[in-house]
Amino acid sequence: MNEYRLILRLRQKTGRLGFVLNNGFTTSELRDMIIAGFTSAEFGTLVNRIQTALKNGTDGPGNPDGLTLQQICEIAVKVAYALNSGDPDVEFEGKTALSVLPNLVRFRQLYRWADGLPIVDVDLETKDAIIEVTNAMIGKQGQIERLLNNPIVNPRRKPVILFAPKFMLGAVRAAEQVDPSYVYYAKTWQQLKEWLLLLQD
Repeated sequence: MNEYRLILRLRQKTGRLGFVLNNGFTTSELRDMIIAGFTSAEFGTLVNRIQTALKNGTDGPGNPDGLTLQQICEIAVKVAYALNSGDPDVEFEGKTALSVLPNLVRFRQLYRWADGLPIVDVDLETKDAIIEVTNAMIGKQGQIERLLNNPIVNPRRKPVILFAPKFMLGAVRAAEQVDPSYVYYAKTWQQLKEWLLLLQD
C-alpha cells in the first residue's frame, strides 16, 4: 500500500489529518508514522499539543518542559523512526514513548558536557519523570545515577523510572539504591502507567 492510500485511510477515520499536514509534518513523515502504528488517538494527541503550541508558543505554557511546534514535530518523527527501526531494543523505546505521547518531552536525547564529551543518553522524559528503558537483565546503576543527579541532564531532579521487564531482582535493588525516594522500578506496562500517574504534579 503506497503512502497516499495510507493517508487516505487515516483521512477517512479522522478529520485531524489535514491539520497535522498543515502544521509541520510532511507527507512522508506522516506515512512513516502510520506505518509505525500511530492511531487516530495518537494523531489527536499531536493535534491537541500543536494547537496549544500555536496559541501559547509552547504546548506547556508556564512549564519549562513545554515544546514548540517544531519540537513536537521532531519528537513524533523520532518516535516513528524508532518504531520502524527493525532493532528490537530501539523499537521497545519507541513503543514506550508512544505510550506516553501526551506527556513526552524528550526522546533518545544525548546530553554532553561543554567540551562535547557525552554525559548520558536519555531514553524518554515526560513532564514528571525520566524513564530508562531496557530489555537487558542487569546493569544501569551508573546510568540511573547520572540521570537522577546530573544537573545538566536533570536540573529539577525529576524521579527516574527504570522500565526493565527482564531485570533480575538483584539488579533492580542495586538501581533503586541510587536513591530509593527517587528511583522506581516498573516490570510491566501497567506498573509504568501507575508510577506515572502517581508522579503527576
